[in-house]
Amino acid sequence: MSSTEIPEIMKTVMGHLHNNTTTTPMMTIAGSSKGESGFFPNNSSASSSAGLDSRLNYPTGVALDDQNGDLYVTDQNNQRLVRLTPGKDDDYNYTLSVLMGNTLQFDEEKSGKPKPSKPKGDKEERSDECDQFNQPAQILVERLHNNTEKNIIYFTDKDNHRICRILLDNTTTIQEFQTLAGSIEGEGGLVNTTNTPLDVRFTNPMGMALDRTTNEGEGTIVTKMYVADIANHAIRIVTFTENESDGLLDSTVQCETLIGGTESGCQDGSFEDAKLHYPLSVVIDKQKRFLYVADFGNNRVVQIDLIQKQVSTLAGSTTGEAGSGDGSSAKFTMPTCVACNCSSEKDDDDAVYVTDWKNHRVCRILRDGTTATILGSRSGESGCSDSLLNNPGAIVVDGTTVYLADTGNNRIVKVTL
Repeated sequence: MSSTEIPEIMKTVMGHLHNNTTTTPMMTIAGSSKGESGFFPNNSSASSSAGLDSRLNYPTGVALDDQNGDLYVTDQNNQRLVRLTPGKDDDYNYTLSVLMGNTLQFDEEKSGKPKPSKPKGDKEERSDECDQFNQPAQILVERLHNNTEKNIIYFTDKDNHRICRILLDNTTTIQEFQTLAGSIEGEGGLVNTTNTPLDVRFTNPMGMALDRTTNEGEGTIVTKMYVADIANHAIRIVTFTENESDGLLDSTVQCETLIGGTESGCQDGSFEDAKLHYPLSVVIDKQKRFLYVADFGNNRVVQIDLIQKQVSTLAGSTTGEAGSGDGSSAKFTMPTCVACNCSSEKDDDDAVYVTDWKNHRVCRILRDGTTATILGSRSGESGCSDSLLNNPGAIVVDGTTVYLADTGNNRIVKVTL
């Protein structure tokens, strides 16, 4: 699709630009429909609950298992990961259960430095006891290649400055938990490595994107994970190898810095010259050529060309100026998460989706930078309803269905565009 062609959905959206809010209703599937925070289920009184009976506290990350429709959520201020399982007869009826993390109401003793964990991928050395998190932020889920019974969950334990990995057997049972890269003592920094995963240092890692390659002859999967390393103002690359048959992890993990590092700025250009300011989220397109970054502190969405090794502003301000609006001159105020359409049936959708935190909206950006509000307010209004959001966080776009962490409203919403 050329950049000048406007998809049907965009024609519909642009036709309603005179309205202050979008017309597509959003449905709450987990958490409070009134925006209330809480902690339920808590495993002491219940191990699971209906989605609308559950209570979350600042959910920031959401990921979709496209095989069975399960959603995985980082319930950040409750220091836990939860799973939403869809009902059979109702597209909006979900059951919430705790996957890992706190089982008691949050307090200071249930957060902080994690227990030491061994980085090896060996069942006898697994460390699934290491369940103390400190602001789990973003989450991804992948099916093990040619194995429909195993899931791999990756998530950033942001204030423990590490990336964690969970191997699920039968898609529900934790077979293995480990620190994939970063400190097991909660130590931040900026350190790359060519070997030892626990020597890597991040400072508040958040968003992740995966580029996975299967080595058929060797029976392994090599993954490049792109990481938005917030306080280092950098995009990092973590490279690791997994066994194709059982998902166990090779002990060697490499890390390098792609863009940025310690010094913030707002600058396009080569990988060496480009500067970011608190990058929060990163996504890779289906062709594996472009990365897109929510450059939070610069109020822009950045495009990274992995072939030409160039960084450019796709939408928003080139000088870091905050704002709002639609069209070719649209601005953002604290863009938080970027996503591409993950459906294999929507290969013609090459847009980038972004949550605009302080403008309480979700936008769709075409490859030429043209922007349109598709969910939430066009006037910056916040709220908790079927048309209003409050500081939206992570977003997943699957065909015409959107799943969204409405972070400030302590809920997960689902909408069909």
